[in-house]
Amino acid sequence: MNRKVISLAIVGLTFLLLGCGSEESGQKTPPPIKIQSLSGMEYGVIDGDLANNDRSVSGTGTMIFKNPLNRDDNNYTLNFSLEENGSLTLISNAQAGLKSPVALTFERRAADKLAIVLKDGDQSYELQDSFTGLSAAGEISVQVDVHEHGHIVMWIGSEEDEWAFTSEVNGTFWGLKLSSAVVNSVKLDQAKEVH
Repeated sequence: MNRKVISLAIVGLTFLLLGCGSEESGQKTPPPIKIQSLSGMEYGVIDGDLANNDRSVSGTGTMIFKNPLNRDDNNYTLNFSLEENGSLTLISNAQAGLKSPVALTFERRAADKLAIVLKDGDQSYELQDSFTGLSAAGEISVQVDVHEHGHIVMWIGSEEDEWAFTSEVNGTFWGLKLSSAVVNSVKLDQAKEVH
């Protein structure tokens, strides 16, 4: 290659790098997050395309709730429905950007099979066999305690079970990741079981 081609490549790369940043910091500034509300809980969409009609949030994307967690142990009440192959993931006690080694996912498999998967670091555990008569058809109502010291308790209907996790969680952010899902309501409260 000759010097002229190399010089043009360097100039082009310089313009590209300068064009991607702001004048002050040299980095691209993300657009502001629009604050919306569901069940009186304010949230922002941090990725994807979620629709809010004041009664539900639907689509595929990730929502982070505005108010940070102020307790180590929290209870989440979720009412949602899933399209075929859809899923809803609860991310609790996360760091900024909803980074957490622990997440609880509800997946619709086939016509009406509901799978429940606990992600603990690099490991995943199927939990649905602990509950009888689970169905992904229609609205699904669950309550979940997430205890920072390493376990979750879940209630579906009149059934209850709990599982331990080994990953450390100590963040104050929480949110939901939707994939072809509709969330009709969400509620945050103090843990039902205090240990």
